[in-house]
Amino acid sequence: MFKGGCLKIRNPDQGGFNFYQETESGIRLLTYIATSVVGITMNARRALTLLFGMILLAMLAVTGWASWVQPVWQWTGLKQQPNHAWTIATLFDAYFGFITFYMWVIYKERSAVKRVVWFVTIMGLGNMAMSIYMLKELRKLAGEDELVQLLVRRNG
Repeated sequence: MFKGGCLKIRNPDQGGFNFYQETESGIRLLTYIATSVVGITMNARRALTLLFGMILLAMLAVTGWASWVQPVWQWTGLKQQPNHAWTIATLFDAYFGFITFYMWVIYKERSAVKRVVWFVTIMGLGNMAMSIYMLKELRKLAGEDELVQLLVRRNG
């Protein structure tokens, strides 16, 4: 599986691809775990499908649990127990949203240092950090650039 310092993963559509050159670092970890630990052959698309499938299952589980502990319409705004269930479900939802946004940051940023800094910043400051990132990226757009450039242009 390792050849010349690179992990080759079989992709039926392309006949294989270079693990280090064609996938991103965050996706690489998920892909590597799935490939070597679980034994699943996958590409970046499958890795993202696995990630977001796990997020969906976790959200269904935590929302189901919170609903079982206390129906949402009985939530009293943290004034009495057992309001902690919906607080926990809301935190799961928020942090999974942060992870979703961060997947795009992984694509945009090529520098490992910047990726780590943005991960810590997004997980610590949440939507404030995501707004800062978006404003930074919007400022980079030239007057003639289409908005699609915001989504697909990668940073050096």
